[in-house]
Amino acid sequence: MILETEARIALGGEAIAHAPDGRVVFVTGAAPEEQVEVEITEDTRRFLRARVVRVVRPGAARVDPRCKHFAVCGGCALQHLDGAVQREAKNQAFIETLRRIGRVDPGAIVVEPPWGGAVYGYRSRTRLAFDRGRLGYRAKKSNAIVDVGECPILAPALEAAVLRTRLAIPSRARGEVELMLAGDHVIANSDVELGPIEGVVFTPEASDFRQSNLPGNDALIETIESWLTPPFQRSVIELYAGSGNLTRSLAKSAKSVLAVEASRAPLARAVLPSHVDRRAQAAERAVSELVRAGARFDAALADPPRTGLDATLPAGLAKLGIEALLMVSCDPATFARDVARLAQQGLHLTRARLFDFYPQTGHAEVAGYFALVGPGSGG
Repeated sequence: MILETEARIALGGEAIAHAPDGRVVFVTGAAPEEQVEVEITEDTRRFLRARVVRVVRPGAARVDPRCKHFAVCGGCALQHLDGAVQREAKNQAFIETLRRIGRVDPGAIVVEPPWGGAVYGYRSRTRLAFDRGRLGYRAKKSNAIVDVGECPILAPALEAAVLRTRLAIPSRARGEVELMLAGDHVIANSDVELGPIEGVVFTPEASDFRQSNLPGNDALIETIESWLTPPFQRSVIELYAGSGNLTRSLAKSAKSVLAVEASRAPLARAVLPSHVDRRAQAAERAVSELVRAGARFDAALADPPRTGLDATLPAGLAKLGIEALLMVSCDPATFARDVARLAQQGLHLTRARLFDFYPQTGHAEVAGYFALVGPGSGG
């Protein structure tokens, strides 16, 4: 089948076209506004999925992938697209997702320009799999390991450490290893005992969470701090606090902060001001107990996992009396779903921004500001 792709791409990075019968076709490996010959990989009543087998007429956004493993490695999906086009396409897909899933009129909120940085050499942490001499990432839609000799999205020092780490893995071992830049060396954690290697410090403990794109994380923090309105100057509850990445920003503004994180160790190790209390508990359980105790907070911040907020949390946050909410998400679709759920509790999205933390992939980070509208809002 030969298709003409549209100017936009889907949230996951696939190009969009239409089959002769009118069904939408999501095309892996295609660029906007080009003609491609495709092979159908999924056929449903409502849509098709396909992959490119030949580019008949390339689009203006198409570029040559930098990595020799791009065609098979499952880590990157968009190296065939110009970086600026990737970012704008993700932003437009996010806006459409807010409209379709979040039931938000994008014209009624402030959508800030998307953030973007370097499109290669940006990752400061990575996780690789190994199996009897093979070290790399999973293949596209497979558990097979693509044995990598390069990974240009990694920071150069981290890419070099990957190649050295291969020497420390026992020849018949199977498992995973996580590598993270830390100053002038690399921290490694693995479920298998590894041998020594120059410039790599192995630790038996999992590393604390932090964003893999450090300039992007700085931009996220700067944006969050610019959104700290007066409610965030009083009492604040933070859910999914992790190792305190955003807690420190809240503490600069708030009179008191309660940081909630289910995993005890990262939050316990975080160096935080004395007016920050810590609670090692699942977010939904902590909020439920606080509601029963009659606790009240002026504002909240949440940075949930990819699955989004627990279904009980929108109502729970409303019962805590918050006037404003900041939410960060690594999945625009679950973020949009939570936007709709929060609106039912009077917490309406007023401002949003996309952060292209993961160039060459279909993923992005998003953040939003929610304000209480309705009874108890004072307006």
